Amino acid sequence: IRRWAGRTAFVHVRDIRGEIGDFIETFPDDGQTDMPAAFRALVETGFDGCVRSDHAPLLAGEAAHNDGYAMAGHIFAIGYLRGLAQSAEQG
Repeated sequence: IRRWAGRTAFVHVRDIRGEIGDFIETFPDDGQTDMPAAFRALVETGFDGCVRSDHAPLLAGEAAHNDGYAMAGHIFAIGYLRGLAQSAEQG
């Protein structure tokens, strides 16, 4: 984040558990990345672009053909990202 500060137009947030070649996508609160630290870095570097969720795991009742793009998972992820942003902005 700090390396690309001033040159980042938007942030596309996703997370995983595992490693290259053997991983699963997770919700942003359940992966390997320290998301609170990432959002603090965005605030500290003056990022003012858009933040959006990327792929989100399916939740119960969502159609399997929408894997990664079903609505309920994104609603959860966006709420979590908004909470991270508000927390980072308040210091």
